[in-house]
Amino acid sequence: MAFPHSIADLGDLGLLSATIGVLGAYLSYAIRLARHPAPAVAPGTWFGLAAAACWAIEIWAGGPAALDHHTERAIGAAFALSATAITLAAGLIAGLRTRDQRTIWHTGLLAGTISGAGVCAFAVFMTLMTLPALGRRADYQAQFLTSHRPAMHDFLVNDILGAAAAHLIINVLLGVLGAAAGFALLALRGISATAAPHHPSS
Repeated sequence: MAFPHSIADLGDLGLLSATIGVLGAYLSYAIRLARHPAPAVAPGTWFGLAAAACWAIEIWAGGPAALDHHTERAIGAAFALSATAITLAAGLIAGLRTRDQRTIWHTGLLAGTISGAGVCAFAVFMTLMTLPALGRRADYQAQFLTSHRPAMHDFLVNDILGAAAAHLIINVLLGVLGAAAGFALLALRGISATAAPHHPSS
């Protein structure tokens, strides 16, 4: 392991175990959807990729971009809000376009899982590729002093693993919330969502 002190105690091991479990759930969902495709795959994927791109810019702005404080906060807030809105909009727009329960549900869930997986991969890769630049940031240096990590690189890797794990959960919750909003929209319009016949593939 390149950074042996990034996982240093039981709390870190618990986080790592939970992250592996969530990634396993992601993989299971992807396999299930591949075996039983839904009309939501294309729109859910595009919403997810757009949200992941926004999260990636937000993380980059708060890390190796080395922007001034006000610019960093402005860009970070703008793209975090954009990513949140895009993920929520997936299920909501599906509710406007279809009455099919499965399409609404999978559009929201796909937007959440794809954005979660995308930003997780980007954040970890970006951190590993920009460790020297990140280590020069004054805020990270201050956090490192109270982190009880033996080296700055270990602190940075542990920090981004925690943030990436959080996105795996938060992004899915946003996608599910968007799907719930899609169903609520149908209810407000007096329209009942229907379950389209499902024909399992052999």
